Amino acid sequence: MINVLALKQARDMFTRTIKENPTIVLIYRDVYVSDGFGGEVIDPFNVGAPVSIECRISHEKKAVEQNSISPVGLSTNLARYISVAWNVSINENEVFEAMGRKWRIGPVDRLEKFGGVVGYQAPLKEAEIVEGGET
Repeated sequence: MINVLALKQARDMFTRTIKENPTIVLIYRDVYVSDGFGGEVIDPFNVGAPVSIECRISHEKKAVEQNSISPVGLSTNLARYISVAWNVSINENEVFEAMGRKWRIGPVDRLEKFGGVVGYQAPLKEAEIVEGGET
């Protein structure tokens, strides 16, 4: 059962935590168009629709990742992650620029309390830039 008052208080607290040290990022999301058969496909002339989101980018200690490809110079003592409020959408593999670097959003976790979602959080990896686009 959802405790509405406790959920509202938890959401407000999480939102205040983000607003203590906010970062505004611009994410370019794919634009979809009708495929003519009742479905949708990515627009072939897609330049991406810019979406501005307010988030918090934090870091914590981490161990060395085993068997993973990392950009040269990647620090192994800090793991960065992004946190957003319950009413903000982020998706895995979206890329944005912050702190002078490009970042790729990892798997998104729903943060739940009192029977509802209070926010979303995901690890960040530095996005590698290769000839012809990002990987």
